[in-house]
Amino acid sequence: GTPPPPPETSTVNPPIVPYSQFVDYYHKVDFVIVAVADHQAIRDFIFRKIGSLENVFFMMDDYAKNFYQPHKLPTSAIVCALENIFDDKYINNLRSLFTNDYLVLDVGGVNFLINSRYDVMLNPFLQGETFQQDDIILYFELVKKYYGLDTKDFNGKWFFDIGANIGSTSIWANKKICPDMKIAAFEPVEENCRQFLCNLALNSIPPDSVILTRAALSSENGVGEIMHSSCDNFGDCRVVKNGNRDLLRTTEQIRTIRLDDWISDKNISPNDVACVWMDVQAHEGFVLDGGMKFFSENRFPLITEIWPNGLRANDSLELTIERITALYDKFICVDYYQEDNAVYDISGLKDFIQNCSLDYFDIFLIK
Repeated sequence: GTPPPPPETSTVNPPIVPYSQFVDYYHKVDFVIVAVADHQAIRDFIFRKIGSLENVFFMMDDYAKNFYQPHKLPTSAIVCALENIFDDKYINNLRSLFTNDYLVLDVGGVNFLINSRYDVMLNPFLQGETFQQDDIILYFELVKKYYGLDTKDFNGKWFFDIGANIGSTSIWANKKICPDMKIAAFEPVEENCRQFLCNLALNSIPPDSVILTRAALSSENGVGEIMHSSCDNFGDCRVVKNGNRDLLRTTEQIRTIRLDDWISDKNISPNDVACVWMDVQAHEGFVLDGGMKFFSENRFPLITEIWPNGLRANDSLELTIERITALYDKFICVDYYQEDNAVYDISGLKDFIQNCSLDYFDIFLIK
């Protein structure tokens, strides 16, 4: 006969089910999604438990064809075939068994699927915090202080996440800051896009409130390359530009688009954009260059990473400074703000970058 429908709450908040509950849960739903990579050991475990793989779908396998169409991802039942206890010892043991697989972690009430080798982001996740959580919280405090925008002002507005990675910023902000805030995410790396869409499903974020564009914002529309990380930091992917290629890194062909053209194509009103967060590994100047109309005609609170050595490597330090100083009046170094509360005139940005002792830092821009 037909299995009973899943609990009503599953369409709103899909449960993450450990080993001990998997068998019982399987017989109560029409299908289950296993939100880990397609590893044979996981398949074998499930088959031993239920004697079949019928109506069991592996997120990183069976739904690959739907990764760029979030509305096609079923979210009524998500099952993680991993225990829900993730201390350091357990994680290390897990890595030795599933080197290239994924974990699903509860990060302060937000669920994230993450590659088990992604150390830079995994470490804060294991502490129950998202990556740069303090900076995200401070960003919204600065938005309120210098732009007069409160949480209620983000309802129905777009959060632009430029260099979205796996959603550690925008998905967390949607769930913890303002659930009615929409997400426009730009991420060129295929693997990061897949994890991003898994994380949308894990957190029941409505597909009609998200636009995920698999492309790098840049100064021109076309085709380019992006270098993958040479270490276990999947966020350190760099667009190949002006001779910055590292021959030790693998590359992936990507699409590049201008933000001004994207805005026009999507018919998004600038009045409906609330916040902009940018972290694109020294490609910031090119992003701004392709979005000068968008940024100049509207008053958006922008936070962006500044990585001087990376900007010099692709010969864009001057371009980045020129574009920022043309668009904004003042800036705050987020990394220092808790100590000095200093607000700097934008004319001093070049000297600040040259004299700053940090290898990279975030600045909050004010106009």
